[in-house]
Amino acid sequence: LARDLSGRQNPGIHDARDVAAQVKRGEVDAVARLRAAGRILGEAVAYATSLLNPNVIVLGGIDAAQDDRWTAVVEAAVALTVTPSRFGQAHVDALRDAGFDDQAIVDVIQSAAFFNWANRLMLSLGEPTPPAST
Repeated sequence: LARDLSGRQNPGIHDARDVAAQVKRGEVDAVARLRAAGRILGEAVAYATSLLNPNVIVLGGIDAAQDDRWTAVVEAAVALTVTPSRFGQAHVDALRDAGFDDQAIVDVIQSAAFFNWANRLMLSLGEPTPPAST
């Protein structure tokens, strides 16, 4: 993200902290790129979770401690992924307490559910087989 945002228009961006500062200021390009990166990360986590079915998922990086919003999203997505029946009112309440409105909560649930379904479908279909060369 820092590399993509740096350049003539943003010469002061060198690392994740600089990107975070731009996002906090509401810089449109930084917010859009962070959201896109979040979607990619979400897809990867959903795929890995569907494939490995772990008991714990640890996400790290610079200042790995995450805020309440991120924690609520990850815990809800993991509950929906590992055993959907584990997802419940406590997860909805945590999302709401973290500042999500009804539409955002629905977005979290639908995103996690869609990628869980898509990943499980692809896993059940197996690896694609290229046509035999003649």
